[in-house]
Amino acid sequence: MTGEEIKALTGSADYYNRFEESKNWDKVAVIAGRAMQSAEFNEIQDILEDKIKSLGNAVYDDGTIIEGCNALYDASTKTVSIEGGRVIVDGLCYDISAAEIPVPDGGNVQIGVSLKHTCIDEYGDTSLLDPAKGFPQYGMQGAYRIITTAEWTLHNGGDSGDDSGDNEESNFAPIYDFSDNEIISRDTEFTRNDYLDTAARY
Repeated sequence: MTGEEIKALTGSADYYNRFEESKNWDKVAVIAGRAMQSAEFNEIQDILEDKIKSLGNAVYDDGTIIEGCNALYDASTKTVSIEGGRVIVDGLCYDISAAEIPVPDGGNVQIGVSLKHTCIDEYGDTSLLDPAKGFPQYGMQGAYRIITTAEWTLHNGGDSGDDSGDNEESNFAPIYDFSDNEIISRDTEFTRNDYLDTAARY
């Protein structure tokens, strides 16, 4: 997520983040005697995430299945049952729960994974208040938490899920095509042995 997207999600005008990929920032060099800015903490996170994503995107395609996620079509109920597992979206690995997805009879749709972002503050979770007893900030407000969850989603004629509030949908990664009542894999399953064999030969 970009800094502007996080600012919109938190609803706080006091979120600052100057990170941009084009700036090629590699580290935040903290200088002794100078106060740390809240923006710098946010930028440290984005620098690290950008590096991890660049590696993940170089190795995996979006929608690559790391574990599980097998799908089975039930013609009697016109649903596709998908088991839980782990999948790559935008260079990062996410756990995803099992789901049953209604599909149109004889339809042609994509089944994949979307990311949903939510924001939790101290009102939604009081454990986010400063827990350090004996210090001036004890019990005071602190940083929010951004929660990202992966969910099974139907596109091209399907229900994309709950688009309300701060459950913003992004980064749809197709995994299966459903055409003429048949599930077609997009061949994105990750095979560990392929990578191990390549590394061994190298």
